[in-house]
Amino acid sequence: EQRLRDDAIAEALKCPDQNFLAPLYDSIIKNRREYLYTIKSKSLVKHLMSTGQGLVLRDYYMRNGRWQDAFNLLDDMIFKEKRWTLKDRIVFLRQALNCANKVIDEQRFGRGRDQKLSWYGDDLGGDRSQSTIDSDKIEDYEKNITSAKLQQQLKAALEDLKEKEPNPEKKEEIAGLSQQLDQSLFSLRDLYEVAQQKGLWETCLAILGSTSEPARDIVELLWNNLIVTVAGPDVRGWRQRFLERCKELRQLVNKHDAFPLAFICKKLEVQSATCDRDAAKRMRDDNNPFMAQVFDELQVPLKDQIRAYTQLLNEEGLGTYGGAYVETVIDIAKRSHEKLERKDDAEEEVFENVPSLLTLIALTNNMVHKISDDNMKKLREADYELRRYLNTRL
Repeated sequence: EQRLRDDAIAEALKCPDQNFLAPLYDSIIKNRREYLYTIKSKSLVKHLMSTGQGLVLRDYYMRNGRWQDAFNLLDDMIFKEKRWTLKDRIVFLRQALNCANKVIDEQRFGRGRDQKLSWYGDDLGGDRSQSTIDSDKIEDYEKNITSAKLQQQLKAALEDLKEKEPNPEKKEEIAGLSQQLDQSLFSLRDLYEVAQQKGLWETCLAILGSTSEPARDIVELLWNNLIVTVAGPDVRGWRQRFLERCKELRQLVNKHDAFPLAFICKKLEVQSATCDRDAAKRMRDDNNPFMAQVFDELQVPLKDQIRAYTQLLNEEGLGTYGGAYVETVIDIAKRSHEKLERKDDAEEEVFENVPSLLTLIALTNNMVHKISDDNMKKLREADYELRRYLNTRL
């Protein structure tokens, strides 16, 4: 019975009258989507175009291996049509990139046997010009995907800001900006300007992190603004507020140009030392010190922690806030030794960095006249335990 119906539909599809075919196509689109993809007809493509059924046409092209046509269609949907959301555009960008790679493969290896569709003319698609696809186009699309994801991050940050904004006029302004971000793709420069205007420092840093060699002074200014903003006028609980922001910042850890760790550590140490000194002291004496929590939340590799504090001590000595630096160096050494003793998955990472950690301890020890007797004792104990482990291992 199904075969008879299919045969009847096939005969009906031979009719040249587009007015007759239009309702038939609509019925097939609604009820027989898989069958739709098997129809080899230019009039079907024209119908889908004329009725604005871009998503169906996209799937139709892709199911039939028409990668160039699918790419052209998606390119228009991304950059010319206003009806799609930012989330839709990100999906389209990824699909267009996949289609572009398929076209490159065809150019390199030739079309597959199942993609030789003689029924389909190269001129199909009206006046739409064929976009040249090459390695530059692939690179452009990869950049567009990165930019669109940052735009999505900015939009989410604006939505969060809108919920916290008590002023109705400002709330409406933020809502308008968020709506604009949903209507088209922005350049990185435009995204940065919006984020900077609204004080969304994490987003500013993420945008700069996606560029090559961002200006160091701007990056440091943004980190300073972020830390100062989190601390705010009420310093109580600022450490916890910063730790809660670390998840958003984690993506920057491996982008060293946007993650000047020594500068960040210095600012956090200074903030801890100047905001509620008693609380800062308690944090340092706690079994889970603040900087240790920061490193864990940001997932900072041990080698980067050692490098940051080596840089701080070389550039500044112990200075005004040197006591805090010593506390952190002691904690890094203590935590490293504990990992070695546990012999868990982190043991190899620590073992590889023991020599540089011993160098950091020695550098700190050289400032003996500025270190308390208690801290000097802790440093010597850490040095002894690490050397003992190293000798045993070697």
